[in-house]
Amino acid sequence: MTSRGGLTLFVRYLRNIALYPVLERLFGSIRKSAKGQPVSEIFKQVFCFLWDGTSRHLVYFDALKKDEGYAAALETDPEQMLSSHAVKRFFGAFS
Repeated sequence: MTSRGGLTLFVRYLRNIALYPVLERLFGSIRKSAKGQPVSEIFKQVFCFLWDGTSRHLVYFDALKKDEGYAAALETDPEQMLSSHAVKRFFGAFS
């Protein structure tokens, strides 16, 4: 895999192994309101962030939110990209 070319394959792999319905079932109750992104979308972006490995800092989600090419590689609308604040809130819900 070179650069971010493998992210699209990784996203399709996660979708084809039917991981998202399992994540929704296990972690869907973490969301306190219907606003915001579905749990499966959050996990998809977090998994791709970890797989990409460009940065280890959560604030890098803010830069990725502005990158339309990254959003296209994840097969996600640019408006649905997460901010670092949203990711921190999501991780905070686990405690």
